[in-house]
Amino acid sequence: MCSHEKVVSSDRIWASLITKDSYLPGLLTLAFSLRLVGSRYPLVALHTGTLTGETVRAISARDIPMQRVPGLFPGQLSSPVHDGAADGTDDGPVDGDGGAKKNGVVTNGGDSTNGGNGGSSWYEHDPRFRDCFTKLTAFSLKAYSRVVLLDADMLVRRNMDELFDLPLDRENRLFAATHACVCNPRHFRHYPEGWTPLHCAFTQQGRADPVGAQTSGGSPYDGMGQINGGLLVLAPSDETYRAILNALQRSDTTSRTPINDNANTTNAQPSQLSLPFADQSLLGELFAGRWATLPYVYNALRPMRARGVHGGGGALWRDTEVRNVHYILTPKPWETATTASVRTQKLKGVADRDLNRGRNRGREGNDDDDDETDSDEVLDRWWKEVDLERREWEAKNGLMMDS
Repeated sequence: MCSHEKVVSSDRIWASLITKDSYLPGLLTLAFSLRLVGSRYPLVALHTGTLTGETVRAISARDIPMQRVPGLFPGQLSSPVHDGAADGTDDGPVDGDGGAKKNGVVTNGGDSTNGGNGGSSWYEHDPRFRDCFTKLTAFSLKAYSRVVLLDADMLVRRNMDELFDLPLDRENRLFAATHACVCNPRHFRHYPEGWTPLHCAFTQQGRADPVGAQTSGGSPYDGMGQINGGLLVLAPSDETYRAILNALQRSDTTSRTPINDNANTTNAQPSQLSLPFADQSLLGELFAGRWATLPYVYNALRPMRARGVHGGGGALWRDTEVRNVHYILTPKPWETATTASVRTQKLKGVADRDLNRGRNRGREGNDDDDDETDSDEVLDRWWKEVDLERREWEAKNGLMMDS
């Protein structure tokens, strides 16, 4: 199925890109969490043809529709993308490593985990970003009126169908997203120097108005004006997608320094974009100030729950307000699991205890008061509870195990 066609009857979809077999547990548990909270809209798995037959069968067996999109990577040619050339297809002459070049942007139906167009030096400090540009093909899915893009390492805790009714326009609200957390709490040396708590929009919210931060994302100019691309609310558009493809032609994926130190100097069109964080850097730079902010609760990054982050004492994060957890960085929750039988022993009691709190995942009980002091352990437990419930449901319905 081509990217410009529909694979479901609804014109509103959740979408999640999966290019690696190792992310199958994440995708399946994400899909199950959407069902648990009673979402009215289907999840479509976007893929580039890199998955094994076993993975494809596992996805299909769970009635998750799949839609193929072209792999998208920065190119080095300078010819602009004109009207009619942003249709989301991957036609064009094939380059030496198997990718097609469409108006200077490399599109590839093959595996991009080796660095795509840039080889081993392409995001060598953060290989997780190598596939991220392909997520931007969601802007080309014109058969749908609204797409809410979710990373496969997310867990939906509360219904958030309201995102499909969020007002967007073609001028100053091209898409909606949360701010990027620029605190760099793990002190990665390859992050830009300006990525410190002082410049973080969430730190500013946590200190000034942590209660208001549960329902407001603030201004797109807050902090450094950068976005996190884990959740995007968008209305597919030829115009927007062409702008993205053209920007990819003049990008630098290796630079560690963002191009705009002052987010208010936006709408400038530099000759070369610096994209240290792949797709989210591109969107933040190219459409600076022209996006709608969402509160952190829709894309609650795992490190944000730790004590001392964003105002100290967990000032910003509220367990009962979080709608969607984003398990950024490694290891992923499914990578820390042992065997299913051991997990059953450890988690069954916890899952039974929480079941009485309702399936809306916005439980009245608040894990802020848990005796567990390791925030990652708490968040991993949330994911494993749902994963366990998913596996038990699948076993009852005779579905094949994904791992």
